[in-house]
Amino acid sequence: MTGALALTLVHFLWQGLAAAMLLAGALVLLRRSTASARYLAACAALAFTIMAPLVTFTLLARMSVAGHEGLAAATALTERLTRIEVAGADTQAAPGVEATGLALVQPAIVAVWIAGVVLVAVWHVVGWWRLQRLTTLDVADPPAPWIDRFAALRRKLNLSARVRLRVSGRVDTPMVVGWLRPLVLMPAAAMGGLSADQLEWILVHELTHVRRHDYLINLLQISAETLLFYHPAVWWISAVIRREREHCCDDAVVAAGGDPLGYARALLRLEDMRTLPMRLAPAATGGSLLARIQRLTGGRTMNRHSLDRPHLAGLFAVAILLIGGAALALAADAETVTGDWNLRERGDRTVLRLEAWDEDGDHRSNMSMRLDESEASGIKNAEVSHELARDAGTFVLVRDGSKSGEFTFTSDPAFARFLAGHDVDDLDAHETFVLAAADVDREFVEGLDELGFDDLDGGELIAAGIHGASPDYIREMQSLGYRDRDLDTYLAMRIHGADREYVEAMREAGHQPEDTDQLIAWRVHGISPEYVAEMTRAGHDLDDDDLLSWKIHGVDERFISEMNELGFATDEADELVAMRIHGVTPEYVQATRELGYDLDVDDLLAWRIHGVTAAYIGDLARLGYDDLDADDLVAMRIHGVSARWIEKLQARGIDLSVDDLIQLKISGVDVTKARL
Repeated sequence: MTGALALTLVHFLWQGLAAAMLLAGALVLLRRSTASARYLAACAALAFTIMAPLVTFTLLARMSVAGHEGLAAATALTERLTRIEVAGADTQAAPGVEATGLALVQPAIVAVWIAGVVLVAVWHVVGWWRLQRLTTLDVADPPAPWIDRFAALRRKLNLSARVRLRVSGRVDTPMVVGWLRPLVLMPAAAMGGLSADQLEWILVHELTHVRRHDYLINLLQISAETLLFYHPAVWWISAVIRREREHCCDDAVVAAGGDPLGYARALLRLEDMRTLPMRLAPAATGGSLLARIQRLTGGRTMNRHSLDRPHLAGLFAVAILLIGGAALALAADAETVTGDWNLRERGDRTVLRLEAWDEDGDHRSNMSMRLDESEASGIKNAEVSHELARDAGTFVLVRDGSKSGEFTFTSDPAFARFLAGHDVDDLDAHETFVLAAADVDREFVEGLDELGFDDLDGGELIAAGIHGASPDYIREMQSLGYRDRDLDTYLAMRIHGADREYVEAMREAGHQPEDTDQLIAWRVHGISPEYVAEMTRAGHDLDDDDLLSWKIHGVDERFISEMNELGFATDEADELVAMRIHGVTPEYVQATRELGYDLDVDDLLAWRIHGVTAAYIGDLARLGYDDLDADDLVAMRIHGVSARWIEKLQARGIDLSVDDLIQLKISGVDVTKARL
């Protein structure tokens, strides 16, 4: 069977390439379709990569049953499938010679493959072990209101699976673990760093993973990556599945009533908290974050490796030649964009709201344009229509009401040629419309070039315009000492409201964000001069690191005051943060005291971490184990001494002390099933 396996591995080189090329072509055709359609296409390609080697191995194994004759037949099959014909002349080698060569290298091929499979498998097993540890270490129940809210979300999504929600101090991104009994792990930092609506949207995202059974598909991907590790096509197909899976869940959040822009900001905040991705568990921050945010906000994907790039178009052409596909004729994008418009008054400003539609009449995106006084007056006073010119093109607004109507946008070919001169030459009419609505003009583009951002693609230029990362803004932040060569950093700063006013206010409060990363983190987590003043009133003069840690975990003036009233007037920053992470609240302290326990901080943390609850203490008391000290209760929980287990022992006439119960558990002897 070694020969059949070696030949199967060789055959998969062209089979995997064919699968990748077919998927690349399908993605080009489905680029305007739904994420679900692209996800199904990628899953079909993955299924092909799994089935092709199985079928090939079965056929080759049958041919090798007769020994040498079967091996020669399998070798002949390989030769026939891979021979090269030049100008009609058959250049294949003699069967006997090729069979001998293959026979010599087949054991080496199999040996290298086995070694690679073992290494990749060990990598995945270590990841799985780390993932399982996360479900038991430093986890706690969510606050009571979120238990009810989580149950309501399950009902809203018609989810029958028994999904649990736990808060973890060790994960840095929400994730789903498990299939039969799925568990949603929510970072403790997210509970304190996101708003209630944002937390709910993230939970909807994770529950959608459960409803779609994404954990099972993820396991199939990992299996394919392990067994077929040597082929880049398998890893690329798997990456497409992960990307489109996240898009599907993002769409589900928006369909369930989530605000796209607010949800995108929640994803950015989660990404700022994230340090290590988990491939074995579907997570909210999976996929390309920048592409997902651009997609949610209505623009074009900012992935530099998007499928409409020339190199992938070339790959698709090669696929046509290799597998004999038919030639494709793709229609050119329309030169105009149509939609609805209306005027809105925001304080002393007038905003033109534009809602664009695609050629099928489906919603495409929403954009807002700030108008100066003359532009607003021109639209309001127009009898039938009004033209609004921008560098990127011209809007023709047709009225059907006092402040509303339909519009047509026509792109300017001269602006397209100008962008092509700056290496931005792949924008369609809708993307040019977005640039015009965001007021990205020639001065804007040239300003970015002068600042060193001269290698932007269309998506990045659109993002800069939408979020206001203009040359003027970048120069202002650089003058404050925040310099970076990555436009994405300035986008994040702008999205989160990091501007001159904020920096100067923090300086006056005695704190200076030292670099762009810290500046973004402070804004994401809501560190403000007001928060600094609040901590000062509470008697704490924090350094920059403690300031961020306290804010992330929700250590505020009220929490400090309530803990002080209970006798925990601690000056240790780590203790206050640890109590917040593990849910040591004033209410929890009161509950332990009502049970007769006056615990210090270390005991309170140990109780929360290991799940010593009032119900557990009550069950033990009912079985005769009352007046236990704090350490005994923690030790019993650590070693799994449950009330139900004690009941089984007592039913068999076994009545042990606390120490004996713990030792019996440590020994691993299951006395409840032993014959006495």
